[in-house]
This record gives sequence, C-alpha cells and structure tokens, in this order.
Amino acid sequence: FAFHGLDRLGVFKRGYHYGLSLAELREARAIIAVTMNGEPLSRRHGFPSRLIVPQIYSMAPVKRLRHIEG
Repeated sequence: FAFHGLDRLGVFKRGYHYGLSLAELREARAIIAVTMNGEPLSRRHGFPSRLIVPQIYSMAPVKRLRHIEG
C-alpha cells in the first residue's frame, strides 16, 4: 500500500509518500488517526488524518493523508 500526503516537497514533488505491505501494516498494528485525545487532529498533528505505524521510525508515518493506493 502507498500512503500519500498533502504536503508539497518543493516544485517538482507532489507530496510525501510511504509504502508498506499489508503484512507490515498488520504486524505493526497500523492505524489511521482522525482524532487525538478526543479532538479532531490539528494541522500540526496531521489534519485531516494521519497514518500511525508504531513499530516504524517516526519520520515514516504520513501526516495530512491525501489518499491510499493498494
């Protein structure tokens, strides 16, 4: 699966993206968060949604999730 974010990374790149297999997502117990502490995510924390992958280095999760390809 490829997870694509809304943020731009310069003139030629559309946005941050990260890929994981279904097995990796299941093993890591990944979630897509839309709230934090019962409140909608702030832009700082990834509004409108954020991929959370607990067992993967913290730069990998995609903030401001735009779409998922599978």
